[in-house]
Formats: sequence, structure tokens, C-alpha cells
Amino acid sequence: MKNSAKIAEYVDKYQMLTPGDRLVAGISGGADSVCLFFVLLELQKKIPFTFEVLHVHHGLRAEADEDAAFVQNLCRQHDIPCEVRYYKIRSEAFQRGVSEEEAGRMARYEAFESLMQEHHLNKLVTAHHMDDQAETVLFRLFRGSGLTGLCGIRPVQENRIRPLLCLTKDEIRETLREEKITWREDATNQEDLYARNKIRNHILPYAEKEICQGSARHTAEAAEKLLEAEDFIRRQVEVAKPYVTALDENDYERILYIPKLLEQDPYIQQQILLLTISEITSARKDITAVHIRDIRKLAEKTGNGQLSLPYGLEVRRSYDELIFTAPEEEEAEDLQGLEIISQKKIPQKLEIPVRVPGGVTVPGMGSVICSVIMASGGEQIPEKAYTKWLDYDKIDESLVLRSRRSGDYITIKGPDGFPVRKSIKEYMINEKIPASDRDEIFLLASGSHVVWIPGYRISEKAKVTDNTRQILQVILQMKKEKDSPESGGKRGK
Repeated sequence: MKNSAKIAEYVDKYQMLTPGDRLVAGISGGADSVCLFFVLLELQKKIPFTFEVLHVHHGLRAEADEDAAFVQNLCRQHDIPCEVRYYKIRSEAFQRGVSEEEAGRMARYEAFESLMQEHHLNKLVTAHHMDDQAETVLFRLFRGSGLTGLCGIRPVQENRIRPLLCLTKDEIRETLREEKITWREDATNQEDLYARNKIRNHILPYAEKEICQGSARHTAEAAEKLLEAEDFIRRQVEVAKPYVTALDENDYERILYIPKLLEQDPYIQQQILLLTISEITSARKDITAVHIRDIRKLAEKTGNGQLSLPYGLEVRRSYDELIFTAPEEEEAEDLQGLEIISQKKIPQKLEIPVRVPGGVTVPGMGSVICSVIMASGGEQIPEKAYTKWLDYDKIDESLVLRSRRSGDYITIKGPDGFPVRKSIKEYMINEKIPASDRDEIFLLASGSHVVWIPGYRISEKAKVTDNTRQILQVILQMKKEKDSPESGGKRGK
């Protein structure tokens, strides 16, 4: 089989397979996954491992039944166990509040993990290739990713292996044609429904033709070099972290010595902060550059202070120490993926971190759900009282829902049409909000900047403009009560 030696060398380089491995292979029926199927059959001749096939039926295309039958027949011909799992992705996307593309990805990995547990399998193998790698790197680069994101798709990531990352899409198809192997075509791959498809169908072909032949390969090779650089930095962080960390740690708390932290290179500082967070909470995927910048500001300033981060994580400065504290228990479960806050009497100074993307349920108000939309130009801003779009890049600090505080402000249009600051106290007086109600209103705030007063207005400073790159969509699902704003109260502006 053409390229089999190249693939075997790549598998050996990253030690993807060991004798006795039990794999599940994701096979959709497309060229990439069909090539993976035959690659695994070839590798079995040299390495004693077994594999099963999982096909996920998304329920979106008319041809999906034929795709599933194709995969089942392929496995039957070669005596490979095969299982098909069915999902209603459109419904899943609606319930989760995500795109169909993201819902499909989530469903696939849920199905993989479930099958692995049921059948006692130890590795998942997927058909990602060099063009996928190039798309991923460019997609993350355009969105403002850091070094970790620019490393792209790792050849080995925990229990997931990707033996085809050493081949381009054209090499895969050429291999199948030489072996006279057929595959299924997914017409939606040619549609520009998602950002990745636009990169795949337009940007990479243009770069290949007009800029440099082999652009996808060069991008993928650069990602591999960045991966080596990141692994080196990770080793440096592992050496530096014990030097700046207190010894008396527990499962829910970490303490960093600020003077020792600030001795480190700024990039190493950032990585130490991220590693510290990942040790005590699962929230690292929701920790952004803004959060890390806030923590570094807290470390660099004089005096004590405190920050609230996603998932209830708290970071406070006490003299020369940065103390990271995570909740010891989940306060409640939410089958729809929302972080539930205990429905107890609301203390006046309650502060609820807002997860982006994600959501929280706010006592006495309802559910707040956040998502990030990449602006492409020409979007129609929703004119709904409880669905608001904000310019995510203009939000400098972590978002929280809380009652008003001294120093809070919002920006509104002044008489000359330009934004001016107005204190929340003055704004509430002008809006004739009763004094007894002012501390009961939840505000969406970034530091002292109130970006949205639900039921009233959003800050001019946070509004979406033609220059907006990332749109933060905030949806408030109000509790159905007689006196709720949805039942006739004041609408948001």
C-alpha cells in the first residue's frame, strides 16, 4: 500500500501503537477514514493490536443511511467489529446552544468514550491529515490563538492517536485510487457553512495556487515545530513551578509566592498561572488571555485584592502570596450544561462568575447563557430585550453577575452623541428605579464597567460595531413570573 512505510515511520516516531492495544476507529465512509481503515489493517501485519469501528449517524443528510451501510459492509468484508450510533444533531445543537458542527463533534466524542468504556478499549484513532492540520492552525491563528493553539492537532493526545497527520488529502486519495478502493463523498464539505469549510475550500487552494505550492504541508510542518517548542517550554515551566509554589497545597488550593513568580520570564509566568489553575479545576479551557492578564495585574500591583474566574475559582492576593481556591464540590447538577447556583436567600453582595462560553442560573432571575460568535460582517444585531450582543474584545476583565457597587459606571450617549460615563447610582436615579430595588438588580459587569443592566440597556462602550471581531452573545431566559419584565416590564434598550 502506497505511503505505508511513511505512515509506519510516523506511528513509530510518536509511539502511537504498542502490542496488545485495543482501538476504536472513527470511520465515516469518506476518503480519509476509509484510508485509515486500510492503514490499520496494514499496521496489524507488524504490530499485534485489534480495532473496532464506530460510525456516528448524525441524522442530517439524506445520504446518511447509505454512508452507514457502506461502513458496515466494509467492516463485514474484513471481519472487523462495527457499531453505528444514531444522533439527532440538529436537535442536540438547539438544546446545547451550539452550532450543528460543534454538536456533531461533541456527539462523536461522547460516542467514542462510551464505546471505549463498554468494550474496554484503550485508544481512539481518527483520520485527521495534514490539510486538517493546516485548517486548524489557520483557523486558530485568525481567531487570535496563543502558542498552544498554533501547535494544531497533536499526533498523540492522551488516548487519541492520529497516524494520517503525515499525509496530505491528495496523498490519501492517490493511495486509495492506486489500490482501487472506493469511498463516500460528503457534499456538505464543499459548502461554505462553517469557517473551516471556507478555509478548506478557498484560502488553502488559493495559497497553494497563487502563493506557494505545498502551503498546507508547510503550515502543518510549522505546527509540528511549534509543538516541539511548546514541549520545551512546558519542561521549563515544570522546573520553575516548584520554585514559586508553596508546599502546603491541597486538592482545592494553590499558593504562589509573588516575588518568585515575577522573577520568571513573562511567558513562563503565564504558563505557571495556567498550570496552577488546571491543577485545581477543570476550567482551564474557559480561562482566556484576559483572565491571565487580570491575575498578573493583581500580582504586580501593591495591596491586597481578589478576582472571580469561571467555575467559581477565586484568586486573591494576600501580602506576597497569590492564593488560588476552587469550590470543593459542585453545588448542583444541570443536565443542560448550565452551572447552577444554589437557590438560597440571595446575599446582597452575591457575585456569580459568568462562564464564556457556557451559562449560569441566577437565583430569582433565570438562566444566563453566553456564546462567542466570530464576526464576518453584515450580521443583523438582534432586537430582543433579553438577547444582547457585546463586543467581546472590549471587555477587559472577567464577567460577573452581581449587585451594584461603589464606583460602578456605564457609558451612555451624551448630548453631542459621544459616549460619556455615568455612575450606576446616577443612572438608576434618572431611570426612576426605586431606591429599595436598586440593590436587587443583577448587573453584568467587567470590573467596575457595567456592560449590561438586564431590562434596561447595554453600555455604549461594549456595543458591536463594524470593527468588532468577536461577538459575545448573552441570552437571559427569565423566570416566568407575573412581575417579570417579559410580562410587560421595561424593555432593554
